[in-house]
Amino acid sequence: KKWNRLVAAFGVVPCDRWQPCQFEFTPQADAMVTLELMGTQTAGAAPLVWTYYDNFRIEGAELVNGDFEETGDNHHIPGWNCVLDRNFQTVEPGQAGVVHAPALAASGTHLARTSHDHRVTQTLKISKGRKVTVRFDARGTLPRP
Repeated sequence: KKWNRLVAAFGVVPCDRWQPCQFEFTPQADAMVTLELMGTQTAGAAPLVWTYYDNFRIEGAELVNGDFEETGDNHHIPGWNCVLDRNFQTVEPGQAGVVHAPALAASGTHLARTSHDHRVTQTLKISKGRKVTVRFDARGTLPRP
């Protein structure tokens, strides 16, 4: 089984404002890929430093609920999975994942809250030779006291 990984890193995002981000790639084969949102890794007992994402737009592939505004039953967010990295267990509502935060959202009232180990993912179907452009907004936040 062939496995490829494209990592798009954007350095440190500001904590006081949303930063527009973008990356693009052209697939060399038809495939299903996972868009995996994650943030900064903290060492030891240091408090989590969250990275927020909002307002995803994708050209060249179909994205479901890119603004995180649709909600479903049992805290399920259509299109998105909220997992812990190591065990792929669902994250408790209100922690990492898609959260209701109208004062912080770049668009609407919901956003994705991630860290290195608390990730939000969506699987996308991509087509050989069809360029995929991903645009979104990101910002950091300082640990809570």
